[in-house]
Amino acid sequence: MKGFEIMVTEIRSVTTQNVKEILALQIADEQKGFIESIPECLEEAEEDQRFIPLGLYQNQIAVGFAMYGVFNGELWLDRFLIDEHVQGQGLGRHFLKKIIVALQQKYPCTEIILSVYPNNSGAIHLYESIGFAFTGNSDGNEKIMRLTRQVDTNLEL
Repeated sequence: MKGFEIMVTEIRSVTTQNVKEILALQIADEQKGFIESIPECLEEAEEDQRFIPLGLYQNQIAVGFAMYGVFNGELWLDRFLIDEHVQGQGLGRHFLKKIIVALQQKYPCTEIILSVYPNNSGAIHLYESIGFAFTGNSDGNEKIMRLTRQVDTNLEL
């Protein structure tokens, strides 16, 4: 019988203990115009305490980054990325669901908002497959999407 590896994923706060491994995450060159760099995100979170940065871990290894916050009573998933070396393995879908479930448990809200560049087709496909829909509104050059329902909590990869 072949052995199998148990996949353990978790969401952690970004702290002084793990910030270096979070800063080491990279996205593909063609994705860099779609999201701020992690140093920029962490600087923004330091300046505005409403931003909460998160490290996304698979088997104790940092594989992604996210940042959320509540602004004017609205819960925003403001940043979300998976390291380029582990993209294409289902981790984006897995962690997006995991973050949404955690946020819906933590906050008494029914909606989560994000914004996306209209030419970021990979992200749009992922967000729509989870249940986000375009609102018709924009945030600068980005289009706003909103999730207004609970997501399927099946987190299998």
